[in-house]
This record gives sequence, C-alpha cells and structure tokens, in this order.
Amino acid sequence: MIIDLLVSGDQQIIGMVDRAYEAQSEAGSIRVVQKEDLILLKRARSSKQDIVDIEKLQDESN
Repeated sequence: MIIDLLVSGDQQIIGMVDRAYEAQSEAGSIRVVQKEDLILLKRARSSKQDIVDIEKLQDESN
C-alpha cells in the first residue's frame, strides 16, 4: 500500500487533518482526508496524474 503523509503547521492542512476520518488498513489505523480536501491537495501539486485524478474525483460527485 502506498500512502501520502501530510506534515505541516499550515492552518489549511491542519483543518484537513481535523476533518479527516479514521480508516483501518493492513498496517493499522490511518486518517483519510475528505474528497474535497484531496482535490485541493491535488490541485496544489498539479502533476499530470493529479489532473487526471481530479477529473475522476469530480465526475464521481456528479
């Protein structure tokens, strides 16, 4: 399993962590950001894959 870690003192990131929900994985308990926050993070990074992921995430909302 591949995961991304958020380490920041930025208030926006802290808010994302606060809104995240707890899920169980093979490795134990993890926190997962809300879809809207994931889209914001992917927009900030803006790699080619992130752009594709954003489109898929937004299509799921419709």
